[in-house]
Amino acid sequence: MANTILFFGAGASAPFGIPTMQQMVEDFETSLLPGNKAEEQVLYQDIRAFLSETLGRPIDLEAVFTIVDSIINWSSDKMGIAALYHAMRASPRAKEGALASLKPPSTDTVRTARSLEADFESFVKNACQIREGVSTRIDEVYKNFFDSIGAVVGGTNFQGQTGRSQVVVGPMFTTNYDAVLEHYWLDLVRVSLNTGFTYDNVAGMLVSSPDSFRPNFVGQNDLRLFKLHGSITWYMDDYGRLTEQRVPPQGMRTVTGRKFTGQVMLYPLEEKDLFVEPYQTMFLMLNRELAAAKHWIVVGYSFGDRILRDIFIQNSRPETILLLLHPNASKVSERLVGFRGSRRPIDARFGGEDFNQVMQQVQVRVRAG
Repeated sequence: MANTILFFGAGASAPFGIPTMQQMVEDFETSLLPGNKAEEQVLYQDIRAFLSETLGRPIDLEAVFTIVDSIINWSSDKMGIAALYHAMRASPRAKEGALASLKPPSTDTVRTARSLEADFESFVKNACQIREGVSTRIDEVYKNFFDSIGAVVGGTNFQGQTGRSQVVVGPMFTTNYDAVLEHYWLDLVRVSLNTGFTYDNVAGMLVSSPDSFRPNFVGQNDLRLFKLHGSITWYMDDYGRLTEQRVPPQGMRTVTGRKFTGQVMLYPLEEKDLFVEPYQTMFLMLNRELAAAKHWIVVGYSFGDRILRDIFIQNSRPETILLLLHPNASKVSERLVGFRGSRRPIDARFGGEDFNQVMQQVQVRVRAG
């Protein structure tokens, strides 16, 4: 493999009709307007007002659903000792032993929050579907991208089942829930893709196997895709096993009748459960791959996630070259305070009409290193 790591954010799927995070905010708010969702609207608007007026922060789904999750899974110790300290200092009842003054949400509020969360899950599932008629564009854009990067940094050629050859330059990481990258490699190039699942003969399906990502794993596929926030193709069965199902299970059941309990995505929460598998291994591998690679090519990612932002900063070295392709790349790169390498922002959209010219810029910036 080349000395390169690839990281894809929402902007890498936007050209194919998958909404960015900001678009998701707007579309989700619109979805709450019609019908009998008055209670959900009230709760959502209350949270929205708190974020914009009290904290002065932009409205994003991560912020909103961090609060929604805290309502559903109420526990004062989940608020964090720093938040509790300052909340109690500001409270008129702080001297009275303050934790008792933090009232848990009412049963009605929890019920509304669960309904809001369920609507969000349904919304994300629908929003991340690959629409008919976009496969040709996905093929054009990603072939151009991988060929252009490979021509500069090298890589390994993978031969597809139809005889098509495609260069692979390094491991791929993404925060996207959609399956655009899987569609490209599995359906269009038609090569095997390691997403961290192996076939279990007893279960009769692919089950999560995070160790398959690690070096020297028997039968490891070097074409690896790490889905750091999960995927619309991930499901949990009634035995607690995580499985990957590219075709949605009919009636949420396996062919032998076992029930799937739901999709598995690490919804945009600030307090992420990264200590559980497969997320633990994927984030460990992100640290390792960043530390080992010289070229970091980041596409359509805004570095809004504090955890990921810190991982990138902490693994940077003077020789690190970060190429960021984003419509606001110059501004986004300023978020990486403390980054020790070379930042090379390209203020352009991924997969636009001028994509050939954009990729020429990418090649020039990578060659400069």
